[in-house]
Amino acid sequence: MPTLPPSSPRPAGYADVNPADAWAHRDAFVWIDVREPDELISALGKAEGVLNVPLATIPLRHTEFDKSKPTLLVCRSGGRSGQAASWLAANGWPSVYNLAGGMLAWNDLGLPKA
Repeated sequence: MPTLPPSSPRPAGYADVNPADAWAHRDAFVWIDVREPDELISALGKAEGVLNVPLATIPLRHTEFDKSKPTLLVCRSGGRSGQAASWLAANGWPSVYNLAGGMLAWNDLGLPKA
């Protein structure tokens, strides 16, 4: 198991991770962006290597994700991805993270986009 970044645990069973730590440990995660497809081509852009699975489809598509690797959920500000992280944690995902502040925080730090 790779070394994961420091995180802030939540009662819902997932942890928040800040964008700089997520980027530094990017290969440790399966990245899932829960925004709608048109949001990924907006000015906020998207992180490199993300799988786009809109929030409403998480319960239908969760079997597509590699459960053996830590899962990092991403959205615009961290709200929708927090909902998805909570759902995955409640449904048996052992290692779930939420990108704290979402792509807004990612862009504020000037991190690379795809």
